[in-house]
Amino acid sequence: SPAATSVMWGSDQIQLYNDAYIFIAGERHPDALGRPAAANWAEAYDNFLGPILDRAFAGEAVTVAEQPVALANGDGTIAQRCFSGSFSPIRDESGRVAGIFHPLADVTEQARAQTLLSETSRRLDAILNNTREAVFLMDHRQHCAYANAAAEQLTGYTFAEMQGRPLHDVVHHKYPDGRHYPLEECPIDRAFPQDDQVEGEEIFVHKNGH
Repeated sequence: SPAATSVMWGSDQIQLYNDAYIFIAGERHPDALGRPAAANWAEAYDNFLGPILDRAFAGEAVTVAEQPVALANGDGTIAQRCFSGSFSPIRDESGRVAGIFHPLADVTEQARAQTLLSETSRRLDAILNNTREAVFLMDHRQHCAYANAAAEQLTGYTFAEMQGRPLHDVVHHKYPDGRHYPLEECPIDRAFPQDDQVEGEEIFVHKNGH
């Protein structure tokens, strides 16, 4: 299995683990076998692993998502890693919890990428929401996927009111003289399939009708 997998049987002593577990835990066979989890994961036991094992041995299936853990490297330095996994009770014939099945995945790089993406998104939101120009984003169906604060002020609609709706039908559906403006005549709509960059003046209809 690509997931780091261990089994604790009878207590929190590790009785079985695979190669992926060796890679994450930094242990070598048979060093981890028969040792309690506190010895193998000393840095994480008191503030993280110990309470979870108590719950699992009490019969609760516990899932952990993106749990940060400080681990000691071979040179004595501390590495911050992030793990996701589960702790599933294994019951014997009488229904008593006899052990714990524990698959574990190192998701450090995924967590870092998500943090970077969230920070980038936050910065872009800050820029777009502080610009005075109205900015809309439409998907391939011409449904509104984004509108900044200036766009909300321009149209009178909140992004929540426009989101997932064809933007043309919400704010761009009339000619200046009040006639219906068909979508197929809209240059903004045509710009997407024709891969055109269109400049010009357009009439948008405010929520209050003007």
